[in-house]
Amino acid sequence: MVTTLPSQRFTVLLRELRKETGLSQEALAERAALHRNFISLIERGESQPTVDTLFRLADALGVTAVELVARISGDEKR
Repeated sequence: MVTTLPSQRFTVLLRELRKETGLSQEALAERAALHRNFISLIERGESQPTVDTLFRLADALGVTAVELVARISGDEKR
């Protein structure tokens, strides 16, 4: 059984949510007041967001930071 780290699950979730909302990396970055390159780095797993950034991304995606954490920890039933 292959276990993924929460940071790896976050990269997948961020990309999924961004695409579900129809946002480009640039549009998400603008909404979250971040640089598009940083969004790309996070989605590729080359950078990890701070707690502040997690909240900014959640807000930009229209979800709560609690929901993001629950979804990557497997606590939320889809």
